[in-house]
Amino acid sequence: MPDLSFVLVNWNCMAFTMQCLAAIQETVAGLEYEVIVVDNASGDAPCQDLANRFPSVKLILSSENLGFGGANNLAARAAAGRVLFFLNPDTILLRDAARRACDLLESRPDAGIVGCRFLNPDGSLQLSSVQAFPSVTNQLLANRRLQQWWPSAQGKSALYTHEPVSEVDVVSGAGLLMLKTVFDRIGGFSKEYFMYAEEVDLCYGVHRAGLRVLHCRRAEIIHFGGQSTKQCEAGYVDLAMRESVHHFLWCTQGARSAAFYRAALLLGAAVRLSALSISLPFVKAGRRELALLVMRKWCRIASWALAPRDAKAGFLRPKVSQASSL
Repeated sequence: MPDLSFVLVNWNCMAFTMQCLAAIQETVAGLEYEVIVVDNASGDAPCQDLANRFPSVKLILSSENLGFGGANNLAARAAAGRVLFFLNPDTILLRDAARRACDLLESRPDAGIVGCRFLNPDGSLQLSSVQAFPSVTNQLLANRRLQQWWPSAQGKSALYTHEPVSEVDVVSGAGLLMLKTVFDRIGGFSKEYFMYAEEVDLCYGVHRAGLRVLHCRRAEIIHFGGQSTKQCEAGYVDLAMRESVHHFLWCTQGARSAAFYRAALLLGAAVRLSALSISLPFVKAGRRELALLVMRKWCRIASWALAPRDAKAGFLRPKVSQASSL
């Protein structure tokens, strides 16, 4: 039985997937491991290339896009390792990241999930490594500069401490580890999410089971970020992220909290659109297109916030952008 099962979900980013697999081979030494890749009904899917270059990889071809959580659940059922390492394909493991995270998980009986520390390609810190459970307040304060000035409000204090291990609410789903027994016990990733907030719900389930979510500072991973979602039609990410947060709030805090979230988003969109409309005539020509893009984004969010929608309704499904070169 392998010590570790790496689980990757590919959707239209096969070049990054193969780069990630090469990094696993180069950095995981002394561990018995397997790699499982689920192709989530990609449009690109040159899977024969992957099979030829990495013949030991277990390749699962899904006939439909199951979403992030659904595809990971599919791979987990086929996994033989004691530890599951869910890893985004647009990542590169650094040094002994896998061993360090694995050692922490197995040394702490109270550990339900161990998350890694993510870096941007230039080596700077990626603030999405950890977060607090969503609330109406912290979602309104979800601004990069505010996160740096007031990290405790966003659950990001662990990123600025020198402690090697910190207990947190949520770690990024781009790279997290769990014992397979724990994953199975809490029911895996929820089927109620299609994309975004799956790891939030998973971490919530771990906390409810009386276990800890830990951030391992010394397990570092480069995360390019958004390589699959770049293929989606314009505006999909803006709405899907908020729809998933809305669903989490509805399920964990009730319909009133979810309604407040929509109202707060609508108010925030109105303020931003008003400010942008006033300033647009004074924006330099070179930056005007960017300002218009931001305005379109907040118009979409305002329309979504206004639309009556049951939180149990089906999630938005990504469509490949017509501008893609797939």
